[in-house]
Amino acid sequence: MDFRSSRSTDPEVDLLFREQIVREASVQFEKKFQFETAPAGTPLPPLETLYRSPPYTVPALQEQKRHLNEVKNRLNDFEISDWHQHTRKRSSLLPILNELRYRIRAEFVTQAFAKLYECVSAYELINTDLRELGSVHLCEAPGAFVTGLNHYIRLNCAPRTQWNWFACTLNPYYEGNCPGNMIPDDRFILHTLDSWCFGADGTGDIMVRENRNAIIRRRQRFPTVHLVTADGSIDCLNVPEEQEERVAKLHLAETVLALSLLSAGQHFVLKMFTLFEHSSVSLLYLLNLCFGELHVFKPCTSKPGNSEVYIVAKYYRQPDGIDQYLELIYTHLQTDENALFEQSTIPDSFLEQLHSCTAHFVRWQTDVIESNIRYYRASDPLEDQRLTIFKQTIMEMFFDRYRITPIRNGERIVHGVKVSEGPNINQKESRGTFNERVQLAATTDANRKERLRSLRERLDYLTLTRQLFQPEAMLNDTPLRGGPENGFHHVQHELAFAIGKPIERVKSSKFALITCVRLLNDTIDLYRTVCSSNDGPLPCASNDPITVTGNTISIAVTGYASITNIAHHEKELFRTIVRTLFQLIQQDCITSPLEHSPATGNDPLELIVENWLPLTQVSVGLLYLLKLYVFKDVEALSPTRIAFRDLRNSGVTNLVGIHDAVLKAYTKASNARPGAAKSVLAIVPITSLLDGGFHYAMLNYNNALCLIFCARLLEEIKRSVV
Repeated sequence: MDFRSSRSTDPEVDLLFREQIVREASVQFEKKFQFETAPAGTPLPPLETLYRSPPYTVPALQEQKRHLNEVKNRLNDFEISDWHQHTRKRSSLLPILNELRYRIRAEFVTQAFAKLYECVSAYELINTDLRELGSVHLCEAPGAFVTGLNHYIRLNCAPRTQWNWFACTLNPYYEGNCPGNMIPDDRFILHTLDSWCFGADGTGDIMVRENRNAIIRRRQRFPTVHLVTADGSIDCLNVPEEQEERVAKLHLAETVLALSLLSAGQHFVLKMFTLFEHSSVSLLYLLNLCFGELHVFKPCTSKPGNSEVYIVAKYYRQPDGIDQYLELIYTHLQTDENALFEQSTIPDSFLEQLHSCTAHFVRWQTDVIESNIRYYRASDPLEDQRLTIFKQTIMEMFFDRYRITPIRNGERIVHGVKVSEGPNINQKESRGTFNERVQLAATTDANRKERLRSLRERLDYLTLTRQLFQPEAMLNDTPLRGGPENGFHHVQHELAFAIGKPIERVKSSKFALITCVRLLNDTIDLYRTVCSSNDGPLPCASNDPITVTGNTISIAVTGYASITNIAHHEKELFRTIVRTLFQLIQQDCITSPLEHSPATGNDPLELIVENWLPLTQVSVGLLYLLKLYVFKDVEALSPTRIAFRDLRNSGVTNLVGIHDAVLKAYTKASNARPGAAKSVLAIVPITSLLDGGFHYAMLNYNNALCLIFCARLLEEIKRSVV
């Protein structure tokens, strides 16, 4: 019966209609598959057989992949922001999140909060009888798995249950991390920094061995780890058909690390996507051997039209020889393209189960996509009415099933701050259809004129749409925590050095929009390409871009484009600023080497820095220290010039102390163990740099200067290629 066409005043039809909606809603909670448990004592495949087989395909799984991609390809000409708005309107997720935010008032609610809560509840991953719990969260940013787990523990465990946790993720403060691989949202991280481990090199990259080892050492503080979660992903918006292959090594790295952290008998939750390729076959088979139960689950709060699923592995067996196994896998992780297991190692019965599993999830996903296509830009009052009832039904089922109620404010992780209300500057933004984005990406390989045209269009768009953050904010703003104190001992309390992997290129920044940084890098790439061809009159600087004239330090824009190691450039700029300041102070007739006493009537000492683009914690930290402890006043004279004026009473003392402490940190970094180059990544805590109006003034200044750099470089390129 077509309920949509016959639905009117008949009570029986109305009842049947609602019953159908209830059945459809119930299905959203039952998108599950469980593999048969491997017999106890089943050995792992011999170590010597690992990575011996070239990549292979399983025809039945590839047929599922082909069918899914055929449906997905129908979306290629849909404008992405318009499509996302349409699917959000049809999704049942928003009413649930709104309830969690405004009725439950849960801490830091995101989609991840709800998904984790579903996983833990549906599979009973927390033993509520325990009085001490330990968990580790890999690839965790922005942190909502942590807040979701906390909410579950406070509602279901004894009041005094002690819960220890720490998390790892690509460091949102490390400017060398690619924004496409990380979540820049640090609203929760900023208030819980002590509970985050970014590894030995400060990047947070778990694919780096020294970072993996640092995480394992951190885990040793916990007597037991009862749960490990791994929520990693990589942005594959422009190559959706390659998503599984692109994230395969990350998923394997997460799994290898998780098995090194997890205690026997405990549980692991891993986000994956499609399960068609040999990499997924091997990974799932490894988990099937290592755990007593293996489930695939798509929470109802996971977007129903995407391929995201969660692997829930229960009761870790710690099979014999697992440590050597994990070490060998990790050794091959970055370099070996062969399959982890030979195809002959995987039992046919397991492949048949996997085929059945993928068939279920492909059907669920394609049904949603086709339904969304059917109603795209369509006006259908009956469907709108059905959707309203469907969303309300799912929301009621969600809270009935999982029994989520509010917790006390004192049971939150962060006290006294509404984390969700903090600034989230660099949110993801996409425009155009898939085919248009593919064409845009192709301009990287296009001729120079086409690349120049594309960059000019992006610059024009960002110039027209650029927003100011707190326009009244100034570089001279005092931190919210209070003003400076006299004497270097106060500066010493401010200093906090971080040492890690040297930043060669700024790819992300807390002090500029990612869109501006990305455009600058793409412009520099084209500029370097034109320079290297030697067929144009471009002023491609090979010398130091920093020059000093009187009281003005200048950084040549074309020279900046030639910098291949930002860490080295920052160190040289720091030395130049300090050296120039000492020269100016000497010229200003300082009577004492430690105290500044300018003669009556003299103009205040002034230092001007031109074209300084402070995108990193080191540069912004230096500017912060100069304005707070050396000078009384700092001002952006123009979009390209910053002026420091009037030394503080203890300005010289503080400058000497800052100089010595920073150089000592650089020396320590250079003496790092061989094979692991290190540099200074920060000189003051990130919390100080993101405090008050100073942060917003820094954002506005850098965004404008990035675009100015782009405009100047594009003009230089235009002279050569047009």
